[in-house]
Amino acid sequence: GCYVECPSTYPIGTLLYVKLGIEDFDFEADAVVRVSHPGMGMGLEFLRVPSLQRRILEEYVAELSRDPNRLRH
Repeated sequence: GCYVECPSTYPIGTLLYVKLGIEDFDFEADAVVRVSHPGMGMGLEFLRVPSLQRRILEEYVAELSRDPNRLRH
């Protein structure tokens, strides 16, 4: 899953279709809101992630673990 910083959040238990895109990283999956902090963000749990999308996510996380400054712009 992930935590998304956003001013408007959905209630806990809401099902979502998530599309994340950062530079050359594109990821799509179903998700459910597990934590909601109105005005701050929400924690999402990915559900039924297709194998290709799982591999994309795993490769991106591995790349970030090698270079944690990559997200700092």
